[in-house]
Amino acid sequence: MTIRSVNDWADGWKFRAPVSFADVRRSALPADAPKRSGWYLLSFNDDTYYLGESVDLRSRMGGHEAKWGDEIATVRLLPKAASKQQLRVVERTLIRELRAQKIPLRNVVHSDVTTGRDALEELLSDEMQKQWIRNPRGVNARDTTPLKDLSEQEVRYSTAARRFSDLPESTALTALLRTFLEACVPSPRATEFQYWSVSTGTYGGSMFPRRFCVSVGMMEVFVAHGVKGSPGAVQGILNVRESTLSSRVGSMHSLRRRHPSVRIERRDYVDAGDDLICLKPKDLNALEGLLADPEVTAAAAQLVLDLMRKHFCGYTRYHCPQLVQLVYPEYRRSADDSQEDATTQLDSSIRTSSP
Repeated sequence: MTIRSVNDWADGWKFRAPVSFADVRRSALPADAPKRSGWYLLSFNDDTYYLGESVDLRSRMGGHEAKWGDEIATVRLLPKAASKQQLRVVERTLIRELRAQKIPLRNVVHSDVTTGRDALEELLSDEMQKQWIRNPRGVNARDTTPLKDLSEQEVRYSTAARRFSDLPESTALTALLRTFLEACVPSPRATEFQYWSVSTGTYGGSMFPRRFCVSVGMMEVFVAHGVKGSPGAVQGILNVRESTLSSRVGSMHSLRRRHPSVRIERRDYVDAGDDLICLKPKDLNALEGLLADPEVTAAAAQLVLDLMRKHFCGYTRYHCPQLVQLVYPEYRRSADDSQEDATTQLDSSIRTSSP
């Protein structure tokens, strides 16, 4: 597709006329104007493109300027008052249409590329991500982000939450979950639901009933499960970046000496690539030992960050907000204006099918 036909495609979707990227925040998205949400199409000097969405287009342009600077030639905007979920649905359609036309895209989300950092930049800048990965616990300890209002989700999982609280080992499990979130998940209350989820009571096989499962992107990263016939027993699964762990502990042999009660397996998840190993502690003490080891949690944190950079969590429908409330009793869930956007409907000026 030529540049002219790309613009014809954008015209068909009613994108606004191209604006110089250097001027877009001054002319089309001034600081004194209300925040605008919607979609945008960046064109680069090398004839590549980037199709994106944002709940704050002005802020998003600033992020792209920091990342790509004068590589960006123009931008076409398609503002629309819509929720994040609605923006993402249409974005997926737009990107797939461009890819079908063999347009060279720099997108990571909805593409065949298996690594990237696109999805997380809107919430945490590249510099903030670098600061976090250098000291996850320290950065998270300074974060005072409140919990989101997820009242509808709470209703769906009230029974599962009650059953979790009734477990004799629920206190120990809650402590484990908090340790993992503080050591391995960027700004866990800010990234909750959109970037990671935790479920409880989901199927794990009759021999190993699941107590909780933390998912990031399209994969499970941390699981705690029981053992049939052993009330109160806890085992687990912790997925980590092999390269990060090896660089810190020296070898898998060294890791086995540090954690003799942990089985090490190589796993293959499409979302994580082949730089992955699965650690399986045989009991609660071994699981606690893994999460107390800064070399292990650094490797888990790297995997979580990589997955968050790639795309949003695919398992939010199973998220149990009550477990997060148990983890953070000092924070109360409060109404968030952004939740009201979820009821916004796209009007007929934006099509949800191909033009």
